[in-house]
Amino acid sequence: MFKIIAISALAALAQCGTVGVEAWPALHLFTTFKTDASVFTWDGSKLTPFKDVTATLKVDGDRNKIKIDAKVSIPLVGKVNAEVLADLTEGMAYEYVPFLGLCQKTPLNVTLQLKDVLQKVYSPNGGITTYDGESTAPWDNTKMYKFHGQGPDAVVSAYFDETQENGKWIQETPTDPKNPAVVVSIPNGEVQATFTDADFVISGCSKFETEKRINIWA
Repeated sequence: MFKIIAISALAALAQCGTVGVEAWPALHLFTTFKTDASVFTWDGSKLTPFKDVTATLKVDGDRNKIKIDAKVSIPLVGKVNAEVLADLTEGMAYEYVPFLGLCQKTPLNVTLQLKDVLQKVYSPNGGITTYDGESTAPWDNTKMYKFHGQGPDAVVSAYFDETQENGKWIQETPTDPKNPAVVVSIPNGEVQATFTDADFVISGCSKFETEKRINIWA
């Protein structure tokens, strides 16, 4: 789930800053921003809430970190809080679930410079992201700007509100048809933000276990 949300956060940018390039619409988006999200699965006919996940994401291209403050439904328990910090310099995700007293870390198996990657991936000249023109999403008949990018494991599509010139939906479709597509709703788009180091700290854990004890996202 770390990977899904992190990929969705990156895909939501689609471009860096305010971009005006022939054949590409101008979108007011940022490499450092805050956004609210809800997560669904898509079976080809309907959206289904994924564990009722709602989250606030903080993405900081300069600090090279993503912080996720989420609420997740657990069977027989209800909604619990969960914090995830992705440190892309270390290539590590840290997770804290207060209800379970869970403090664990998981390798992301990748290190990268977020700002540099975004400037390449979300550039018309980057050779990675394709602008598909105006389109509707399978679950939303509103005409939107659509972009997509092909990764080794999935195709990520991003839909943008034409009036607000900001993100609205992200769809990650795995190349393996046995895995469901994941759709992230970001109704308010990306809001430019200024963060401090304290915004990217999980204060509830004094140490993090490397052995994964439980996966609340499964």
